[in-house]
Amino acid sequence: MTQKSKKIIDTEMVPFIENNGSAYIEISGNTDSIGSRDANMSLSRARAKVVTDYLVSEWEMSRSRFSVVGNGPDHPICRENADGTPIDECRALNRSTRVSVLGK
Repeated sequence: MTQKSKKIIDTEMVPFIENNGSAYIEISGNTDSIGSRDANMSLSRARAKVVTDYLVSEWEMSRSRFSVVGNGPDHPICRENADGTPIDECRALNRSTRVSVLGK
């Protein structure tokens, strides 16, 4: 995980999670569409796990609050060739980790 990623987690994800009290949180990893499906599924789950591990170790959040999901390329933010976004930029947007509230 890069220092930039840690800063985003610290300044954006942590306040979001803390503002949702004891809610259950889904951390989902995502990839672009390059490479095999199996590799992308494994990579996306690993991305989500690294973020969850960071939240648990650095912010002392309870692991039991988190669901770790690997979406692979199945839930893109940017659909390649759909809106004129350059393909490299679109692929970069899809290599992400997202946080969602599952329920309180």
